[in-house]
Amino acid sequence: MTQYTISVQGAPGNNGATGTSGLNGVNSAANNTGQNGANGTYTPGSFFSHSKCNCATNGTNGANGIGDAGKGGDGDNGGRCPNLNLYVNEFQVSEAAAVVNILIEGGKGGDGGPGGTGGNGDTGGNAGTNASQCANGRCQPAQGGQGGNGTNGGQGGNAGNGSDGGDLYGYYTTSNVLRPVFIQPNGGDPGNPGNPGTAGQGGKGGQNELLPGQTEPTYAFPGNNGLQMGGGGSGNAGNPGVINFKQKQS
Repeated sequence: MTQYTISVQGAPGNNGATGTSGLNGVNSAANNTGQNGANGTYTPGSFFSHSKCNCATNGTNGANGIGDAGKGGDGDNGGRCPNLNLYVNEFQVSEAAAVVNILIEGGKGGDGGPGGTGGNGDTGGNAGTNASQCANGRCQPAQGGQGGNGTNGGQGGNAGNGSDGGDLYGYYTTSNVLRPVFIQPNGGDPGNPGNPGTAGQGGKGGQNELLPGQTEPTYAFPGNNGLQMGGGGSGNAGNPGVINFKQKQS
């Protein structure tokens, strides 16, 4: 079956922009983040003095991510569909089974932008190592630094609304002209809500000092992951337009 279509549509709304991302944490000596601990030392005693242990120090915590990610931009509403004024005498369609569609549709709403990505935490510093002469209880085992915390991901942007369908005004002169014609003044569909941004990941913990006889290393706790916020809000569909298409009275 052959179909002929007259289409008048509103412009689609623009999609929302992606939210700004948080910054990853970066370890630095100036901020004392993610620095390795110093190794311990042992000084032997003498006839006049006792031996001395300077214990190893812990690694410092990793740098935290900086700033939560931004919310995605909202989608724009769909463009208003123009009205259609249609004055016809008779549709001349060669195929007997052909169908004529008149679409007067509102514009689709724009999609919400995705939320930005949270910043990651950096790795904690490794523990220093104590001198073997001091590992018998004179010094506590040094610990690695905890990983830095990640920041929150951004919320998704809201979907734009669909616009209303256009109105049809007109007349026809031949009484059977409506038989093959389908008029659809549909409202525009809403856009899709924006997805939430990915949360920043906590940094890995630094390595703890190996205990005597220990072969497999252990690590300090990783940093906390940021939170993943929700998606954007849903939009609304547009309302259908009005049809006022009548037979002209002679």
